[in-house]
Amino acid sequence: MSTRLRRKGERVDHPNDGQSHERGVVGGSTITVTAEDQKAVLRGYRSQSRGMLWIILMVVLLTAGAALLSSIDDSWGDPEWFAIVALAIIVVLVSIVFVSSMGWVRRQLPIGSEIGLRVADEGLYMSSPSGDDLILWHRLSNLKRVGGGVFFNCEPSKIQLAVPGRLVSEEDFASFGQQIEVAARTAQEEHVVSPTPTASTADSANTFVITATASDQKNMARLMRRRFSRLLLISTACALVGIAGVVMIVWGVLPGPLLAVFLTVAGIGCLLVATVVRGIGKNTKSAFPLGAEQRLVLREEGLEVTGQLGTMTLPWDRLSDLKRENGAVFVTNTATKVVFVFSGRLVTDEAFAAINERIRHVTDRDG
Repeated sequence: MSTRLRRKGERVDHPNDGQSHERGVVGGSTITVTAEDQKAVLRGYRSQSRGMLWIILMVVLLTAGAALLSSIDDSWGDPEWFAIVALAIIVVLVSIVFVSSMGWVRRQLPIGSEIGLRVADEGLYMSSPSGDDLILWHRLSNLKRVGGGVFFNCEPSKIQLAVPGRLVSEEDFASFGQQIEVAARTAQEEHVVSPTPTASTADSANTFVITATASDQKNMARLMRRRFSRLLLISTACALVGIAGVVMIVWGVLPGPLLAVFLTVAGIGCLLVATVVRGIGKNTKSAFPLGAEQRLVLREEGLEVTGQLGTMTLPWDRLSDLKRENGAVFVTNTATKVVFVFSGRLVTDEAFAAINERIRHVTDRDG
């Protein structure tokens, strides 16, 4: 999926209409992802985890206070146990940050894959194993270079995207920032609405459109809770057992030295529950922001998805495992193993059959 650099004035294929247009290209490049690129982006993610540092500091302070209380009255347990409690909770917190960020980077930037950026008047074209994206300039914000990676947010979902730092030269970085600043100012002054493909840009029989509603968010949240039900059940059980143990110690039913043990169980359980619930809420709002228009167009080259982030084209030969479950439709990107979720209202039975047929056709053709 190599992306050739284009000079200003060259013809660039626009993913929204499948036709060529004159676009002023101001920069761009393509690289092959290496292990060093993954490490660079990981350093950037971890250096931005300041919120986790504040939580760790709070855990240390609370544990120190509990240890001080136990040193005054040893009936509440040994101070050493409280140190173990703090250490266990900190290990869980750090593991969540490291494992989640590492998994995300490895899926989005697999070693040996190609990733490219092309800059045009209307937005930023991003080619990756996930597909080809067009992100409009006024949807981009918070551009920064951190820890060897370049990071930016997509409005209105606040999803953060990242690319290896060597992909973006200092000159291109300055151009990105200027384009984003100009687009943001123009959008604020003129109340720019994101352009979406019209019926004339594609065969209406292959175009499917919905506007996200509260029911879409509820269905998505219910679906994700079902998918993480085992983890939620175990985490909730740990939290309840730990809290019940602490209450029983306060009432004098259980001996005080067990306080540290129950605090450990309650702390880890509550942290896991909070992390899962927060992740579900964040993903739900980003996937189905209220009032946002979502569009699917079945094109010859792939499945074109237009949503709150912009337009993405998923090549047919990178899609597999299409299925419908609990009011949603799932399809897996074979390159990154990322699972895309669509509202069941967006993917009608007709669209589902057409998508499935094209995926099977490409699979059979490639053997």
